[in-house]
Amino acid sequence: MPTLSPRLFIGLIGVALVVTGLVLLSNEVSVDYDGGIIGHSDTACGTALEPVSNYYGKLAVDCATAITTRQTWSWVILAIGAVVTLGAAAVRSAKPAAQP
Repeated sequence: MPTLSPRLFIGLIGVALVVTGLVLLSNEVSVDYDGGIIGHSDTACGTALEPVSNYYGKLAVDCATAITTRQTWSWVILAIGAVVTLGAAAVRSAKPAAQP
């Protein structure tokens, strides 16, 4: 059975982190909103790349906080994944020492 080299394994983890970051950036962000008389609902705030800005008051602050939090974590995960992937691609395999 073939084994996975450590370099390839780390590269795959990096690619998984990049994909996770991209998915988090493109998924819808929503906040739990208690609208008083209107009732209790989940309100869509847009994505981390395209936030919706037509809210006001507490809901606008909650949406802005949710979007900022999602952007922060998504970009960090994406950057770490990119660095890990590029690092795994740049590292050369160790060559066995020449036998005398």
